[in-house]
Amino acid sequence: MNFSHFHPHARAEFLEAVIFLENESSGLGTEFMLEFDDALHLIHKFPNTWNTVKGEIRRFILSRFSYSIVYKIEKKKLAIIAVMHHSRKPLYWAERVSDK
Repeated sequence: MNFSHFHPHARAEFLEAVIFLENESSGLGTEFMLEFDDALHLIHKFPNTWNTVKGEIRRFILSRFSYSIVYKIEKKKLAIIAVMHHSRKPLYWAERVSDK
């Protein structure tokens, strides 16, 4: 599998998290980006490892931060649906995917 596609809202959530964390503590946003990048590498390598949350959609829970990567595999590509903070309503992102 190659390539990751971010839903536009997921990209915005990622950037908001980086900015928020960096404002909380200098360097924390960078640390979040590094953990996020490591998570993407793991998901690319073992895409079916993490639990499904709805249909074919899976969730990778970041170990250090209160965020999850919500994703699915589409035509051998990784589609990032949400970068979900754990205090948000669990399925707020569901409207971003179609029920095919």
